[in-house]
Amino acid sequence: MTNAKMLGTNIVTGYIGKFLQQVKMIYKYYKK
Repeated sequence: MTNAKMLGTNIVTGYIGKFLQQVKMIYKYYKK
């Protein structure tokens, strides 16, 4: 049970990380 929970958390964290990276790139692009 804990394994599946940790796996789900890792997937969610990965998605958030990708999303934040995209936001940073878009922010840099528009800041120019």
